[in-house]
Amino acid sequence: MIIIHQKTSKGGEIMIILLGKSASGKDTIARKLCCYYGYKKITTWTTRPMRPREKQGVTYHFTSEEDFQEKIEDGFFAEWKKYDSVFGTWYYGTAVEDVTKDTEDKVIILTPTGYEDIKECINKEDILSVYLDSSVKTLYKRLKLRGDNPKEIRRRLLHDIKDFRGIKNNVDVVITNNRRDLKELTELIRDMYDIVKNRVRRDKTL
Repeated sequence: MIIIHQKTSKGGEIMIILLGKSASGKDTIARKLCCYYGYKKITTWTTRPMRPREKQGVTYHFTSEEDFQEKIEDGFFAEWKKYDSVFGTWYYGTAVEDVTKDTEDKVIILTPTGYEDIKECINKEDILSVYLDSSVKTLYKRLKLRGDNPKEIRRRLLHDIKDFRGIKNNVDVVITNNRRDLKELTELIRDMYDIVKNRVRRDKTL
């Protein structure tokens, strides 16, 4: 199910902001938007270790905590957040330049806190915020299949429940994604793309 709240735009480039709990499908949809429709994914920064098959400058800009702290002091980030995982403290952030350059359609993955901070930096009419909603049971299965640490899975699920409370009322689009069928995901991507290009002005449920 897709729920679309009223949205207008003044035209020009638009940024799709994807929000969702761990394993909700954010990365998959971001990749498809870039592959099929030419969107540019904003690569954010992090101090967490690189996982297998991840690429520097593509998945994230991986950096040291020292460098991240220096960037905070220099005002480099439009938004940043600290997470205490079972493996240690990790930082995540988004560069000001990446969200303020009005050169092309962009897609970015953010936390609810990051979403609120980003809205202070750019024109709200040029944002399409999308929340990917999945059941806890579904998320647990996906994280387990991904091979994540059991203690870290529990921590992230509990943290996400708190972090995303009330988010459905604060975004433009809510998508229920409890299945990961490629055809379904492609249809969801197409729907979002049409929303952006046609500048939907009315409430609609698909």
